[in-house]
Amino acid sequence: MVELSLPNFLEAYYIYGSVSFGAFDFSKSDIDFIIVTKRKANETDINISKKIHSDLHRKFNKTILDGIYLLKHDIESLNKGEIPCLRFNDGEFKGIKTFDRNSVDAFGLKKWGIP
Repeated sequence: MVELSLPNFLEAYYIYGSVSFGAFDFSKSDIDFIIVTKRKANETDINISKKIHSDLHRKFNKTILDGIYLLKHDIESLNKGEIPCLRFNDGEFKGIKTFDRNSVDAFGLKKWGIP
């Protein structure tokens, strides 16, 4: 059995997008999220996260979860531009992607994000 805990890893969890501004539609919408981490993910963290997302997808297969994991330091940084992050969509790990602090997602998180 895989241990599904991530000690000293998660800092915060935010929901943004249609859910946060009251436009969620069960037949069309996904749930957008950002997880802020205290430290850089290691291989064990990624494997545990894969299992968690896979289990969530099996349990709630009619709702697509689309999100990223960002370091606390990166999200708080005053630097602009693209930040590397882990991306999960629909129960699958999509690899290391970039999050643009100047994107619509960043604006939505800042304006309507729900901690």
